[in-house]
Amino acid sequence: MVGREFDLPLMAMLADDLTDDMLLDVLEEGLDARVIEELPAAVGRYQFTHALIQETLSDELSLPRRVRLHARIANALEELRSHELDAHAAALAHHYAQAETVHGVEKLVRYSIMAGDKALSNYAYEEALSHFQRVLATKDELMIDEEVASILPSMAWAHAALSQDSEAVSSIIRAFEYYEEIGDVARAVAVVENAHSVWLVRGLSGVLSRAVLLAPPDHPQSTGRLLSTYGFSLGATANELEPAQEMLQKAIDLARQDDDTALEMRALAIWGHVCGLHLRWGESRDRCLQALELADQVDESNAELRALRWTVNSLSALGQPDDTLVHSETSLGLSERLRDNYWRLQSLNGIARLSYAKGDFEQVRKVTERVLTLDPQDQAGLAVLMMLEYETGNFSAGEHYLNRLLGLAPRLDGFSNPVGIALIARIVGEVEFLQHFDGPSRTPTGTSDFPPAFELVAVYIRAWRAVQLGDAEMAQQTYATLARQSGTMMVGPVGTAFSIDRLLGLLAFTIGNLKESQTHFDEALEFCRNAGYVVELAWALCDYADMRLERDGDGNTTKATNLLDESLQISSDLGMRPLMERVLSRREILKA
Repeated sequence: MVGREFDLPLMAMLADDLTDDMLLDVLEEGLDARVIEELPAAVGRYQFTHALIQETLSDELSLPRRVRLHARIANALEELRSHELDAHAAALAHHYAQAETVHGVEKLVRYSIMAGDKALSNYAYEEALSHFQRVLATKDELMIDEEVASILPSMAWAHAALSQDSEAVSSIIRAFEYYEEIGDVARAVAVVENAHSVWLVRGLSGVLSRAVLLAPPDHPQSTGRLLSTYGFSLGATANELEPAQEMLQKAIDLARQDDDTALEMRALAIWGHVCGLHLRWGESRDRCLQALELADQVDESNAELRALRWTVNSLSALGQPDDTLVHSETSLGLSERLRDNYWRLQSLNGIARLSYAKGDFEQVRKVTERVLTLDPQDQAGLAVLMMLEYETGNFSAGEHYLNRLLGLAPRLDGFSNPVGIALIARIVGEVEFLQHFDGPSRTPTGTSDFPPAFELVAVYIRAWRAVQLGDAEMAQQTYATLARQSGTMMVGPVGTAFSIDRLLGLLAFTIGNLKESQTHFDEALEFCRNAGYVVELAWALCDYADMRLERDGDGNTTKATNLLDESLQISSDLGMRPLMERVLSRREILKA
């Protein structure tokens, strides 16, 4: 009943009808029978030799007797550990829960909250939720009181760390509305000011706008944090970059006036994130690097992780990957220490994407294995693996990951699915793959509710479709939109990536504008060479050769041949079998 491990002082309090010698005799009998064993780390501490022995002995007791024993253990443990209750809160909560009919729920609730807070501080999120949910089980589920309101924010952060976004949003809104209703402005604002992901601020946009109106002017730190979160909400959900930047600048001004380095770092990191969502890659990089310069001065983990992630994204998009892997590994190390699945997945997927671009396929497999161990339904990780299998000619394995992706409910962060499928259609050369876009649930459409990083996903899909189908009209429409992103790599909220100039070159080729096509292909080759993006370079070389053959005809095939030779060398080295076959078929045509 006391647990698998127990000590002599606790047993002495429970067996108050036995003398010390009698109790030691009983323990000696247990040791001789090998029912229990002494623990070497401390004198007078024991454990059952097997958990089944403990369970069997407990099951032999009647329910009333078990309840009474739990009540006595709870009382004894509380008295014995009065100087370190938080360290034993989980055990106390367990015993008071089992003895609820004797002691009621007051101490059950008290120690469950204490145990949940302790688990949360140790990043044991599932354990924390189990303790908090025990508290909720003692309450009327339709009512909310001070105790429930006090644990809802903690539950929200545990849910968010486990990527349970809808549960996190629900918990925050319930707590905010409770404090708003009773007029506790400070706590209402505190509940919402720390939302740290796109998915949270999307769900909280309504309460954030209300919280800004409630913010106390005499608390600059709280007001600044709220302004930065509200700025994040504007930039991440409503496609309103300028209002978002105004809110973030106000937060930075407050931080500098109050000498609040943590707030300044937080606002700068969010600014970099928002700029990335609006594809302002240079500004995103600069803001994030400014935030990272402050990291040694304060402990602001979420701001540091955000700045690291969007530094990685911006450097990758700009073709400046020299420090990208370093930032990714720093981010992973910090997220591992925090045991935060959201940032772990972001960090790992950043490493996987960069490794894929550089042709380190072995590393991609190692990293995505870790991703899918953390979350078997992580769509970015599945998309990268799907791409890798098709890229290397393992079509059956690729189809396995494709079906897993298609079986998942479409979500905003699953926009990588159709982009990846569009690229597969290019890899295998089969327009049949485009059938996956026939249903509206599979093809995201542009909407002002999302920032450009998400809106353009629909444009990418239409662009690749236009290339595969040879649809000049669709190619013209998408070319005009994507031309603004020339000189970058498509990265961000999706698991796959490609050179924008390679796609623009293919679109111009489809339209029939061979001069523009050549310009874009030349830029794509230079971009990929400088960045070391060899996978994309191999494809750009082959696609460029197709354009040169179309433009130059049979009279001058030297340039096309050189392009194909380099593409074949890279694809052979990396085992990109579909591309190898594509290149060889074109070389056969040239020889004919």
